[in-house]
Parts: sequence; structure tokens; C-alpha cells
Amino acid sequence: MKSEKRIGKIPYSVAGRENQFARVQAVKYYASLQHNGTVNLTQLAEHMVEHGSKYDEGDILAILTNSVACVKEMLLMGYKVEFGKLGTFSNSISSVGADSASNFSANNIIRIRARFTPGENLKNFRSEAQFEYVPNRKNQALLKSAEKGGAEVMNLYQSESGNGGGGNGGGNGDEDPEDITEE
Repeated sequence: MKSEKRIGKIPYSVAGRENQFARVQAVKYYASLQHNGTVNLTQLAEHMVEHGSKYDEGDILAILTNSVACVKEMLLMGYKVEFGKLGTFSNSISSVGADSASNFSANNIIRIRARFTPGENLKNFRSEAQFEYVPNRKNQALLKSAEKGGAEVMNLYQSESGNGGGGNGGGNGDEDPEDITEE
């Protein structure tokens, strides 16, 4: 039996950022993701079984695990690997410059990495997403410490409408700059 798709809320906090190119401008505030955790391959396989897969957890885990080695093998042979709606894996290369094309050789290549480009379903799913405002990591730790010490802690981060937006914003520098977008 296929289970219903579960959509939770994506936790975020708010962090103030200076414009690095024009420091005279006022600080602006941006969303900063606060992940709920990490799902490993075994947990993903279990989740797929819950969605009614005809394969059991072991089969799914074996396929996912083997696909990693096969994708790497295809990349090492110079291919891009299209993974359906998930996206495309390709190579990214870094090299040191040479004075001329004739002086360049494979020895100038210092790194090759797998690059992932999301498929259409994963590029921007904002219309499907729901969000929940949470304190930043620094404030979460302070609240947890206060609760352990027996203090009664009010929820200062939930607005009356339930949409979040309270709190001091802030940020402790741990936020990933790539996760910051301006609306």
C-alpha cells in the first residue's frame, strides 16, 4: 500500500548580513536554513519502502550503494550521468595555469570532482515548501541550557499568527552563505 506524501516544515532562522561590496549600507536580514538532521542511505531506503516500493529495504539499499560506484566509474570515463528527475552528475575540473597552451599538460590538473545539477523537480520547489521560524543555533543552545537548569522558557520565536518572525535574527556565523537568498 502506497503511503501519503508527508510534507513537513523547513526550519529557518534569520541572520543579519552586511553588504560585502558596500559596507555603508544598512545590514539586511536573510533566511538561514536550520536543518532537522541528516537522512542516511539506510533511512532513505526505509522511507522508500514506506511509500509502497515493491522492493524491500535491502534491495533498495543495494541499488543505491552500487549506483555510487557506477556513477563514479562513468564520470571517470568522461560521461555525464543523467539520474532521471533527480538530476545530472558531471565532472568539474580545476587546474593551474600555464604560460602557453603548448606548456599545458595533464600535470596542470590539480582536482576533479563530481558536480550535481538538480533536475527540474528539485531546482525550485518553493511553491510546495512550508517554513517554520526557529531560533538560530546559538540561541537554541542557550534555550536548551536554560531549560536544563530548570528555567521556564517562553517561545519568543513564534508569532501570534504562527508564521514566525520574532526573535533577534542574529546568526552566529555558522550559516552557509550559499543558503542565503534575497527576496
